[in-house]
Amino acid sequence: FRPNVVVSGCDPFQEDDWKYVRIGQAEFRNMLPCNRCLITTVDPETGVKDGQEPLNTLRRYRLAREEKLQKLFGGTPIFGITCGVEQEGAIRIGDTVYTCV
Repeated sequence: FRPNVVVSGCDPFQEDDWKYVRIGQAEFRNMLPCNRCLITTVDPETGVKDGQEPLNTLRRYRLAREEKLQKLFGGTPIFGITCGVEQEGAIRIGDTVYTCV
């Protein structure tokens, strides 16, 4: 998992409920959950597939809850969110993150 933005100081998976996010001068809209693909099972150092982790563990508690998302993602676990840019702007490490739920 190689995210573009990592947020600390909130509850685990709280981003699932965020509708809009503002960081620095930029504003984002939550488009849909981010599903985890098979690339997460590849060791980035060797390029070799190494079993089914972390997918098997995530499947135990991170499957889509809503019916429409279950149809879209099936048994693929979700982790994080995919956002669209509403307002371009600079963001910096340490910026406060504002959310609307």
